[in-house]
Amino acid sequence: MSLRREDIEVVKLSLSDIKMINYLQRELTLAREMLSALRGIMVNMHEERISTKIKSLEETKEEIFKVHSELLTYLSRISPALYHREDWLRVASKIISIVDKLGGTAYRLEYFARRGWELPGGIREKLTDLARSVDLMLDAFSRMLSLTAAGKPKRAFTLRDEILKAESSSDSLYRSLTFTILESDLSVASMMLLMSTAEMLEDISDTINAAADDLYIILLDMAHTETRV
Repeated sequence: MSLRREDIEVVKLSLSDIKMINYLQRELTLAREMLSALRGIMVNMHEERISTKIKSLEETKEEIFKVHSELLTYLSRISPALYHREDWLRVASKIISIVDKLGGTAYRLEYFARRGWELPGGIREKLTDLARSVDLMLDAFSRMLSLTAAGKPKRAFTLRDEILKAESSSDSLYRSLTFTILESDLSVASMMLLMSTAEMLEDISDTINAAADDLYIILLDMAHTETRV
């Protein structure tokens, strides 16, 4: 008999799984701080202020890598006790990929500001809208992890659907932004840089969606395991 979502009441996680989620949550919280700083740069791209903001972003990125190093050390130590080891590794690698792309976005915006290029209001608005949509996805994924740790799979499944809808919204915002960039009077160089920035934010959106797939698989497997006990 197939398992229905409404049949799943409780998922019991091991302490190892819960600790893994705690590490991932710390990384996500810091990643959202990076994204918040990036949104601030998009709104106010003054060259004299950007160095300080980029330095702060780099410090946050370094803090994330320290947490990730702790995660990998913990994972290697308790590996035999962690049934979903490979799945958690896939989730963790995707979060680090997101952090790398946030850093890449920051350097693109820094270069744009240092060249003294103007960011038209229409492009600025759509760029910040795309960044906001990505942040909503990060928030939903963070809540999905929290519900997983709390043993509430039905609500976590609902958040998987929410992330899918948000990813579709990000796709639409990305397409609209690219058309606006292409139709602008900007130089070819500045257009290419903005297109690259938009693509990086879209890549982050896709990566969050893929991480949610990995977590969804973990949830389904835990749920099936619970029904067999």
